[in-house]
Amino acid sequence: MKKLLFTLIAVLTLTVTGFSQDVEKIAITEGKAELAKSKVSGEYTYTLPTHVTEEYVKKVSKYYVSYFTIAFDASTQEAVVTMNSEAEKGEMVMGRFLSSCGVRELKVDESTITLDEFMRTYLK
Repeated sequence: MKKLLFTLIAVLTLTVTGFSQDVEKIAITEGKAELAKSKVSGEYTYTLPTHVTEEYVKKVSKYYVSYFTIAFDASTQEAVVTMNSEAEKGEMVMGRFLSSCGVRELKVDESTITLDEFMRTYLK
């Protein structure tokens, strides 16, 4: 009986640990309507995972200055990406920025989609 109990506890612990690591890979958008507006305005807002720091965003943003600028608020984990003149190409490079932040999935309204699907649907 003890073996069964310990096995059950071990399985639950691994499940919770796996789920918590997945949560760290999800960025949140403002929804479909705002993403459509962002295509026109060139300004995208994301809530990045909690492990992303202000120092990290400053460090990697240097690689993207020819495409966009990034304003990051560490207290809310909110990143505002403002496109430069090369918007179409820059939007695809934005996917590289999100990936470098460890983002693998994005929440759009109530749906969670992969970064690849997000790029095909909302950034092209």
